[in-house]
Amino acid sequence: MLTGLILSCSNDEQQEENLDTNKNIYLFKRNYENINNQVSLIKYSLDNSTETIIYNLGNDFDENDSFASFGKINSIFHPSKNEIITLNTQDFSLLRVNLTNGIETKQNLNAASNESYNGLMISNTEEIYLFKRRYENNIEQVSLVKYDIDNSNETLIYELGNDFDQNINLSSYDGINVIFHPSKNEIITLNTGDFTNTGVVSLLRVNLINGTETKHILNVGNIVKYNGLIISNTEEIYLFKRKYENNNYHSSLVKYDLDNSTETLIYNLGNDFDQNSSFSSYSGINAVYNPSKNEIITLNTEDSSILRVSLTNGAESKHILNVGNFENYNGLIIK
Repeated sequence: MLTGLILSCSNDEQQEENLDTNKNIYLFKRNYENINNQVSLIKYSLDNSTETIIYNLGNDFDENDSFASFGKINSIFHPSKNEIITLNTQDFSLLRVNLTNGIETKQNLNAASNESYNGLMISNTEEIYLFKRRYENNIEQVSLVKYDIDNSNETLIYELGNDFDQNINLSSYDGINVIFHPSKNEIITLNTGDFTNTGVVSLLRVNLINGTETKHILNVGNIVKYNGLIISNTEEIYLFKRKYENNNYHSSLVKYDLDNSTETLIYNLGNDFDQNSSFSSYSGINAVYNPSKNEIITLNTEDSSILRVSLTNGAESKHILNVGNFENYNGLIIK
């Protein structure tokens, strides 16, 4: 099984990027054959369907049980540091690996016994944010914090309102669907269920300038689920929509307009997407926009494959990853 998909571009490849070539995809790969976990960072070529080991990682990565999950892990690429950073939701730490020299760094977050973190994200100015949840006296309280990786300092940005407090995803050990919207200067997350009403699916937004919160209720019924919140380089927002009807699953790609709260069907997807049971999960899924191909890529952690859909013509492709009996993948990032 594979864990962690990340897409990046090295300095030497900047010229190739300008020529509209494929960017680099990275994933975490976990091997657990001999009781002890061994996690490595690999690079995957979409052109050749081949993987290359970049680094065999150390004990902090090996002991990160988040990599064993079928749910998403929150990972980001930090451009100026040329690092991949992932959130370990088991011990609430940030794990960093430098793509230039393989140096690993672990930073323990400031989590009390009744606190947890989720939703690792990075802004276009390279500021790192997380949601922090506190459970006390039978009450959920969620806040937005900023984390300085140079000084290992956490700063409270906003105490968030009831819509965030009731977001069941923020209490999960699996990663959540979350994006940064540059022109609106907002953090947006997909809420696949409330504590008080698990049938409610919504987009929750918080503005970094003034703390304004906005909730969009999505068009969901008992047989419909959403997953995989994605933003393109032109700031269009996409989601996967899965419908269960007549004993069959039907997946589609939809675009969501934040200004008008409207949804537009882009493509009805084929069988590879229909059979991706990750879309039905309350956990987030690994999904990114690839600007070099104008496509959306998602990692199916159930059968260890990469699924791609072109926004230009709807063409779909599937890459079966090189997974053994005691292996898995997770984490998808694109620069």
